[in-house]
Amino acid sequence: FFVIVHLPLGVRMDRQPHTQKIGHSPALEASVSALKSALEVRTREHLPDAWTESQVSLGAALETLGRFEANIARLEEAVATYSAAVSAAARHLVLLQLATAGLRRSLDSLNACRRA
Repeated sequence: FFVIVHLPLGVRMDRQPHTQKIGHSPALEASVSALKSALEVRTREHLPDAWTESQVSLGAALETLGRFEANIARLEEAVATYSAAVSAAARHLVLLQLATAGLRRSLDSLNACRRA
């Protein structure tokens, strides 16, 4: 329940136009806090796709907050958060490539057997 209620806050807050000064640092802070709490439930081990989505949302919220505050530490945290998400997503890409290659080989073998 916590994740469903609080995760959209982070997604909504990071989608504000970057040219518009939000001035709601407390709302962005709440977003970051909620997303970090969500990541305690959405663990990489148990919910890898949800974890990656949460990492991306957290990275966006940290980036937005860091830009508005000109806060290097926040921006560095955003970079680290996005990097973790990229690492997890890359694993899925490799699995997709392996599965696609296996599918192609299987289809080629099936078609060859049907022609023989």
